[in-house]
Amino acid sequence: MISLKGFCQNSDTSAIVITKFASRILHQDSSWNTKKPIYFKTQPALLTIEFQDKADSINPNFVCVYLEPMMLLDTLKLGKSTIINFNNLAGGDYTLTFINLKNQHQAKIEFSVAFVFWQRWWFVPVVFLISLGILGLIFFLFFRYRLRQKLRTHRLRDNIASDLHDDVGATLSSVRMVSELLRNQILKKKNHDEMLPLIERIIGSATESIETMRGVVWTINPNNENATDFIEKLRNFAQEMLNSRQITLDFEVKGFSDEKLSLEVQRNLFLFFKEAIHNIAKHSEAKTAKVNLVFDEKAIKLSISDDGIGFENDRIYEGQGLKSFRKRAEELEGVLKINSETGKGTQIELYFLT
Repeated sequence: MISLKGFCQNSDTSAIVITKFASRILHQDSSWNTKKPIYFKTQPALLTIEFQDKADSINPNFVCVYLEPMMLLDTLKLGKSTIINFNNLAGGDYTLTFINLKNQHQAKIEFSVAFVFWQRWWFVPVVFLISLGILGLIFFLFFRYRLRQKLRTHRLRDNIASDLHDDVGATLSSVRMVSELLRNQILKKKNHDEMLPLIERIIGSATESIETMRGVVWTINPNNENATDFIEKLRNFAQEMLNSRQITLDFEVKGFSDEKLSLEVQRNLFLFFKEAIHNIAKHSEAKTAKVNLVFDEKAIKLSISDDGIGFENDRIYEGQGLKSFRKRAEELEGVLKINSETGKGTQIELYFLT
């Protein structure tokens, strides 16, 4: 290793001169004036330096001692060669000293290269912190998603429990009341013909509870997301309920194919539909009922009408059944319309986005 300190003490430094200092940046060649400070704003792909010892041009023995930005001192043996090339220099300050070992002549040149941002001291720590932040964000979003799924499942379970408590509980209360009346009539040994309507009410209430349970259980099954299967479930439910009351059903569907419906949509739509069909079967005294289900650009419109006895408009929001309609519409964030007139039947419409 050659020390620069000894060479700097040599007073004769004019014998070696820099004859060429050229760089190639972005496929463009350029020459630099070595008498002025040299600063590369862009890292040169190739740096060429040519030099000459005027006192010894026949048989020189050159070396190049250079100081890198990392304060590393190194020596390149050049021999008789008077040209040196550097490729893709990193950012920082450089000091090159060319020395002829024969006569100790030397020449020094200094230049600086701009740092690319990934060569700055802060780049690695920043990348590490950003990576750590991204990793933390991924974990946060993952656990947040898991938490939301758990909360969603919890809410769904609460809603299902509430639905079963309201619908099945009310039906079983009716079964109990009618059973007590039947028991009293049996104890009093009344006419068996008077018992037949009570028995039919018990059978009807039990059938209603069974169908409600089947419908709710069916809608919460993750494998039953296909809209076509769901619609077929609605059709079968309506036919079974209305045929027993000699009510003709006209069931029309438009726009549905292989769309998937979420569990919440299926559950609320089924319970809304169930309430409407039960009202027709129990209270409307209708001869025909019509169901129109339309899917149009991510929206569903359900229309259920009958030609029964109807009721006054000022009674639309009275009664548990009509409150249930409003509750299901709110759950679906939909629009509910109910039109009825005494002697002219009832029409219920529900419109919501899926």
